Amino acid sequence: MLLMTIVLSAQVPKPGKPAFIVTYEERGKFTDVSWRYDATIKFSLSASNGWFYVNESGIPDFTKLAGFDPVRFLKLDPGKVIGFYPSEVDESGSGDAADAASYTRVLTPDGTETLVENTGEGTKTIITTEADIRRRFGMPTDGSAYNFNARSYQIAGQLAELERTETGAILRAYTSVGNNLSDWAVSQETMEQVFPKVQTFVFTEQDIKAWQQISRTNVVSGSGEDEHLTVKLSVKMEVPDLEKPEVTMEGCSEMGIGESGQVTASGKPEGGSYRYWAEPSDLMSVVASGASATLTGSSPGRGTLYAEYTDADGQAVQASRAAACLKVNSYNGRDTIPQIVFYDLYGKRLPGILKIPVDMQPSDAGDLLRFTAADPGIITVMGLGSEVNVQGIREGKTTFQAMSPCGATIGPVVEIEVVNCTDETKASIAEEEKAAAEVLKDKINRLNDLIKSDEFKNSTNRTAESAANLALKTSALIFGTVGGAPGAATTVEAASKVFGVGSNLIDIFKGVISASKPLMQSRWLLNCLEHIVCKLSRGHMRL
Repeated sequence: MLLMTIVLSAQVPKPGKPAFIVTYEERGKFTDVSWRYDATIKFSLSASNGWFYVNESGIPDFTKLAGFDPVRFLKLDPGKVIGFYPSEVDESGSGDAADAASYTRVLTPDGTETLVENTGEGTKTIITTEADIRRRFGMPTDGSAYNFNARSYQIAGQLAELERTETGAILRAYTSVGNNLSDWAVSQETMEQVFPKVQTFVFTEQDIKAWQQISRTNVVSGSGEDEHLTVKLSVKMEVPDLEKPEVTMEGCSEMGIGESGQVTASGKPEGGSYRYWAEPSDLMSVVASGASATLTGSSPGRGTLYAEYTDADGQAVQASRAAACLKVNSYNGRDTIPQIVFYDLYGKRLPGILKIPVDMQPSDAGDLLRFTAADPGIITVMGLGSEVNVQGIREGKTTFQAMSPCGATIGPVVEIEVVNCTDETKASIAEEEKAAAEVLKDKINRLNDLIKSDEFKNSTNRTAESAANLALKTSALIFGTVGGAPGAATTVEAASKVFGVGSNLIDIFKGVISASKPLMQSRWLLNCLEHIVCKLSRGHMRL
């Protein structure tokens, strides 16, 4: 028995799609006792309608659930009747007597009916499963036969009926509700006043053609001695679908040529099957295994990856996500990558940004690629359209390379050097320094000649002569520093004792020594010596 239950539960047949839905309301009274029933019932095409399962070749196919087809129904001869069984029920009833009895009855798509009764004797729950119904009808429980929902095989008399007429159809909307507690009832005479009038609906052929637009309501009352019964019954043919399947997809579907990525789909309700494919088909290979698929990039371009989930009822739904296969061919047209430079020939600070064109496939793949530097302390790299922007941070050499969204490196490794100034700038500075050195040498010689001249000695005192000699020595030492000689800073500090802390000359010397560029030292020193020679030659040197 346990094994049989397990086999059945794994193959529980679901009902077909509902053809119409009935809303039932009953209000009754007998002497001083009142009650009410309320129910919503979905009706599906019964498996007893064998002709509905016959395909175009005339061969019945009882392996697939058939849904109601208004067009096929209108081809029937007048008098032909098809049946519908209650595939889903949500029903309740209650009374206002002192014992306050009540009940609920629910039939779910898996064929399980749960009835809960509350009376003065307590609560009683009765569960009837698909297997119970099969045993009751003498059906095999191993799925070898009667492979539809067991209740779909109910005999006539327990089914709602749609009869073809000369002008359309008559629906007798049997509801299978009410009287679950036998103490709520009226006499047969009162029942006949209400039923079957309230359950009968007459449709024209135009109504049948516009089946899903049908929505009708009947309200009928009946009375007898000390009793009253009113029933409101509505039918509506636009029935919400059964649980629609859903599918989502996660993973990486944008990769380089030869790189592999993994995606996984999740479908609901569980128990279905999956299918994957890419468009265009040559974009990547797709190898599926159950809910997952392995993707391998094969041809550069953009496209779409699809996952299709088909549930146990054969309903299919798709999910999609962007897919791409990426390739980086070269940078800067395969030419040498320039240096990133911080200063120009005149010592002006530059932005330190280098824009490098990238040859990639597809040509608009810049938004998908990310670029990583081997040493992020030297450069930062950012893709922008068909270019890469490289920002220098400090002097040094490093590399960068493109990476796919799936995390693999793509294309060549790019070497980058960050410098304060280019080799060309350094060469230009060296030439200018060489020329400045010649001028400096001439100025120092002129200063030396001036100090040694009889005119200077006769026109100044010993203190001025000492100051001039010190200026000469300091200038010579600074000139030497331009060429790499050490100790200039110490000499200038010593010179301050003779010239005085407030002297303009000593401030100029200090500024020269603290300058960061040799060429700048040379230019400042030229101006300084010009000032010294001019002042001393006129006897205007002031301490």
